[in-house]
Amino acid sequence: VSVKEQCGWTGHRHWRRPGPHCARCNIGKNGIIMKKTSTPILLSAIILAVLVIGVFLYRLVNRMLLVSSLQEERVEIIPARRGDLFDCEGNLVAMSVPVYDVHLDCSIIESPVYWKEQTLALAPKLAALLPEHTAAEWWDYLQYGRQTGNRYLKIGKNLSPETKDSIARLPVFNLPPLKGGAIYTSGTRRVYPYDSLARRTLGYVRETQNIKVGIEGNYDFYLRGHDGSTTVRTGWYKGKKERLVTQTEKVYDGADGMITLSMPLQALADSALRAGIGDDLDIEAGCVILMEVETGCIRAMVNLSRGKMSYESTRLWERYNYAIGHSYEPGEVLQTMTLASLLRDGCLHSLETEMPTRHGILPDMPQDLQLKEYEREHRTDCISVADAFALSSHYGLAYLATEAYDASRKYYTESLRSMCLPYGLNISLKGLQEMDITRPGGYYWEPSTLSRIANGYAITMVPLDILSFYNTIANKGQMVRPHVMERVWEGSTTVFNNPSGGVVRADVFSAAVADTLTRALMAVTESGTGSRLADARYPVAGKTGTARQIIQVHYNEKGQLIDPYHDDQGRFKTAATYAGFFPADAPKYSIICVLYSVPCRKTYFGGTLPALIVKDIINGIEL
Repeated sequence: VSVKEQCGWTGHRHWRRPGPHCARCNIGKNGIIMKKTSTPILLSAIILAVLVIGVFLYRLVNRMLLVSSLQEERVEIIPARRGDLFDCEGNLVAMSVPVYDVHLDCSIIESPVYWKEQTLALAPKLAALLPEHTAAEWWDYLQYGRQTGNRYLKIGKNLSPETKDSIARLPVFNLPPLKGGAIYTSGTRRVYPYDSLARRTLGYVRETQNIKVGIEGNYDFYLRGHDGSTTVRTGWYKGKKERLVTQTEKVYDGADGMITLSMPLQALADSALRAGIGDDLDIEAGCVILMEVETGCIRAMVNLSRGKMSYESTRLWERYNYAIGHSYEPGEVLQTMTLASLLRDGCLHSLETEMPTRHGILPDMPQDLQLKEYEREHRTDCISVADAFALSSHYGLAYLATEAYDASRKYYTESLRSMCLPYGLNISLKGLQEMDITRPGGYYWEPSTLSRIANGYAITMVPLDILSFYNTIANKGQMVRPHVMERVWEGSTTVFNNPSGGVVRADVFSAAVADTLTRALMAVTESGTGSRLADARYPVAGKTGTARQIIQVHYNEKGQLIDPYHDDQGRFKTAATYAGFFPADAPKYSIICVLYSVPCRKTYFGGTLPALIVKDIINGIEL
């Protein structure tokens, strides 16, 4: 058989390749017809491509028609998971749990008979799960939603996943969404496993009111994450109820954080403060701060106060952060700051230096009766600096400050300011109040103002300011920045680590001055106003302070200032303070306790309740 007959082509000229075979008709050597393969594969590929393009075009056109038919569009927010907070020991102190809002589209079920049958079965079961309404009330509520054509009837809000799953098994809700009308919206709710412990320090965020408080508020940018969203269009298409997602934005969960608080120490301080205040309704509020000396990490920050209403007056709760937000005149607890300034400036060289007692009388100052009693008891007209300091003598520190700084008052006030936290210093919490000292030569400066400042009056500070100063003494003259946030991380990436801790200033005063101040503070504990801590578990160096607070500022007809420390009924308010550190020989923690009274006729002393509260805390700590 010839090659031409095999291929069937009349005008076909065969040509051979090295094989040999015809490249056109696949006739091989000796006239054997070879199997054709390229043409069927090519045809199959073309057919498949046409089918794919056809399906794509069909779906594209169908989607365009569907989108144009679905007129109702809404954006559904996918909330980000807010980051968790842990204490320094890894205990979970704030977390977000999933919650659900459940609604019902009452227009989805078309048959009135079927709707009535299903809702009759649904009402009593809803009443069992959500008992805020009876079965009859639920029935009336569902029928009202049906009559008004409500397409988003609220069934429940902030429901737990278990409750939401139980509702999903009830009549109507167990149908597919496009047949029964069930609508579920997910969200999160913030939960605090330790309930009221450190609640004001942890804080909160109220988005609707744009209120951000405490750690939650200060680090909201990191903790909140970024919400996602889906754009949904709904409507009728080809006789069916359709729902189409047209756009999606990815959700990014918030970062987690570790705070410096230790919840066991927080619980210890909270319990001691509550027990100390007890049922004494004349004590309006109290705060305790426990800080690690070397790092500035705040291990406990308790702020308890009573409500203003009568029914809240017996309940102590974390309502306001007194530790950083309430400035007050501290009283004798700031005598330590005056003593530090005298030692640093070389105006005083030894605690054994003696000064004349003068019966406790200085110009423009009330007589210090303690000095008069000291003269009678010791039969002397002199007193050492150490003894005057241990007794919290107003005369002693006023005498020293007047002798040293009467000609350089502005230098003295600036010297005191330099020993406190710089204004605006980031401590991981907003609301830190600025230290305020009466300005020399200003409108409020009087002849007795220098003596009053030396004793902790005419100067306002917050408890954290005072604690920072005492912590500087414990830290051998180095000031560290107090902070409450240790680190923040996203997955395996650390956003920042201990961002605000560490030494701020290393030259507040020398280690020698710090050692002298420590000896003076230990004398207060051993034989002075802080003697209730003499038998504490660890040796304590600290100072007491008792100061009346300004109640009202008004003037008489002659323009003279009326006594601002008493109200019209002769009542007064007291702030009682104890501040110090322990163990005195190798400080680990610094601590402060402040109690604030309501207007009354009772004086609270720093060496009584505050000292006893601090003692209970110290005795409960294992070092």
